Amino acid sequence: VEASSNALSFDCAAARGQAEQAVCADASLAALDRLAGPGDDAFAARRSACGRADDLTACLTELYATRIAARAKDGDTLPGVTGPIAYDCRGAAVEATFLAEPPLAVVSGSGITAVLTRAAAASGERYEGVSEGAPIELWSKGEEITLTHDSDRRQCSPSRP
Repeated sequence: VEASSNALSFDCAAARGQAEQAVCADASLAALDRLAGPGDDAFAARRSACGRADDLTACLTELYATRIAARAKDGDTLPGVTGPIAYDCRGAAVEATFLAEPPLAVVSGSGITAVLTRAAAASGERYEGVSEGAPIELWSKGEEITLTHDSDRRQCSPSRP
């Protein structure tokens, strides 16, 4: 039986632990749960472990966003998800997957793995976050992106097959 596209990966009436309760109470986390899909027991255990994190919402957002990016990379077509898009950043290979709601970017490659949140920008789209304790920013204008990690700024173009 196909689950409803509005159904969460678990029953909120039987939600166990802080993580599942947080997903049921937060529309953005619920949207991520729907896109991520049910996962397996290991994924459910990682979700439950977020209940012990210092920042429950950040932990769940990162967990769900990285799972969604992995599903997109595996070829799943997911509503509101663009990518992954492969970029050449001055010889370094980087992939970015963009989520429309909540507005996030998942960046991986060249020693970086990060889930970035959309920030205010005068033009284009700007995402920011932290990777390995250093600030990271992705600025998208057209097909090009600028990726800044700590003080390393790279101009990136879509990789061509």
